[in-house]
Amino acid sequence: MLYIVLFVQKCNVDKHNRTGVRVKLLILLVNIFILSACAAINKSGYYYNEIVIHNKSSQKLTDVRIKVKKTQAVFSCNVILSGRTCSNKFPKRKYLGNSIQVSWTYLGRNNKSEQFILNLPKGLNEHVPLRGVLDVTQNGKVVAYLEQGKN
Repeated sequence: MLYIVLFVQKCNVDKHNRTGVRVKLLILLVNIFILSACAAINKSGYYYNEIVIHNKSSQKLTDVRIKVKKTQAVFSCNVILSGRTCSNKFPKRKYLGNSIQVSWTYLGRNNKSEQFILNLPKGLNEHVPLRGVLDVTQNGKVVAYLEQGKN
């Protein structure tokens, strides 16, 4: 707001130039709004500390891998029996919304998802870590989402 006051004070406004000043002031306000919105997005305080893979199919899954494209980090499980879970809990890490890709073997066939991003659901508490959950369904599809457990 200080910038706006200084901007208005420095302008010698006559009756014929008020429209130009108003346009400049509007442009300044829009720029401030855009910059503050970018800062709010980059300062997300969400963290995650667990990855969980549920095998909801009727057969075992083998060679399950989650790969983060940007960092090349990989989480893998060699075998997940039908109805079972593979998970890993670790010290909290900042959630950056990087794209991931999942690959697995089901009934002897290699499968790979498209790259996707786990979006933050509404109504989350920034002080409670997130858990990335992937369900491999009966028809071999991956359903992925973020959730929060107890602190």
